[in-house]
Amino acid sequence: MEGSKPGFEFLGTRPLGAIKVATAPIFGLGHTGEDSAKVDSKNRLLITKPKRDYLCPVGTSDFVFVIGDMGQIICYPVSKFNETFKPLLEPEMHETGKMDLAREILGTSVAGRFDNVGRCVLPQSLCKRAKITVGEDVIVIGAPGHIELWSKAQRELFFEDTQGYNEKWRTFIQDARTRMREGR
Repeated sequence: MEGSKPGFEFLGTRPLGAIKVATAPIFGLGHTGEDSAKVDSKNRLLITKPKRDYLCPVGTSDFVFVIGDMGQIICYPVSKFNETFKPLLEPEMHETGKMDLAREILGTSVAGRFDNVGRCVLPQSLCKRAKITVGEDVIVIGAPGHIELWSKAQRELFFEDTQGYNEKWRTFIQDARTRMREGR
């Protein structure tokens, strides 16, 4: 398309007077934006098609759940998960920062898959940590490289105190990352 940038996919426009308005996600970012869905009695969550397509590109069927820096659940496409967390796969015993991150990130990661309706079963262990419960609204947020799942109540608490929210967990993760960068 004329005027499009290399590496980006502009998915179309429609005329609106003298202005053109995008009719599809700009630059192929269909997984961005915020949605809300309820966790059903079987711990399943319906994810919108653009976000499903991002997590499971053509030819793949799995994605990965992990616990996030804020205590939310993060979903990665398998390729992005492997790329992001590859440094954690070979920690040296003296690298306690890397060991702590590997234990928390890799140790809590769970493979996910969508059913034919577009639902995924949320891992109970991660739901407990993210404070997501059956019947509750979950905020589904598209972010660069991943999708975040937040309990609606926890998301509201986060906005009440963005610096202090889940401070103990955040401090642990930040400290482990610092020690990893320093090789200790």
